[in-house]
Amino acid sequence: MQHEELGEIAIQVGSYEKDGKPKKRFRRIGTLMRTTYDDGGKSEWLRLNADALNPSLLIIARAYMEKGSDSALLSVFPKRKQAAASEPEAGADTEPEDIPY
Repeated sequence: MQHEELGEIAIQVGSYEKDGKPKKRFRRIGTLMRTTYDDGGKSEWLRLNADALNPSLLIIARAYMEKGSDSALLSVFPKRKQAAASEPEAGADTEPEDIPY
């Protein structure tokens, strides 16, 4: 059995301007995974960060949800390269150049 990271899951929690253009601020809440079994079967699943279950994250994200909806839209970003030692931990709000969380 082999696990593969397909991408990172994020939810919009704010916005900001960069070079005069509006940008969305996201918070990472998990990783999209794929398991390949020895018999060739595959399954995709979500590894959810425990802090995503915190009600305060829902309060922040609710401002960016569709009106009248009880669902939050999640974004999937490509898997990032190996994290540098100085990079914030998963779940931290950041503004890197190429990925908006």
